[in-house]
Amino acid sequence: MHVLITGGAGFIGSHLAEYHLSRNDNVHVVDNLNTGSYDNIKPLLGNASFRFDEADIVTWAGLDKAVGWADRIYHMAAVVGVKKVLADPVSVMATNIAGCERVMRAMHQGGWNPQLIVASSSEVYGFNENAGFAETDAVVFHSGSRYRQRLRHHSAVTRS
Repeated sequence: MHVLITGGAGFIGSHLAEYHLSRNDNVHVVDNLNTGSYDNIKPLLGNASFRFDEADIVTWAGLDKAVGWADRIYHMAAVVGVKKVLADPVSVMATNIAGCERVMRAMHQGGWNPQLIVASSSEVYGFNENAGFAETDAVVFHSGSRYRQRLRHHSAVTRS
């Protein structure tokens, strides 16, 4: 299987890459390293089935080719962190939406049909008294957090 992981140098993305390599899959990680870490993927660099491109998914010229190559895409590339969101929410959301849109447009325009998995954030659950989260937990619809509301909107758009 050919696996493309956008934002793959983060904690979760790097572990996904490691998992797929353990299954003898070919893995291509694209990350601009703004919040991801080179150290997370450094141990994978010696694997012949692993490729890394340091690039911003919003402007990366290689996206169409990578999407066409992939059987599965984990789209995890996003500006994250409450401080960044609060400091410049419009820019953060524009960047996150543009990255997701580019991946989906590349799939559509190229006629490719890889499995697409779009990551969300635990922020959609708000304050949760339970230790850990489950997809069946209630989301906070009447929260004061605009960030949480935008995440839910983004998630709904990608499901449609």
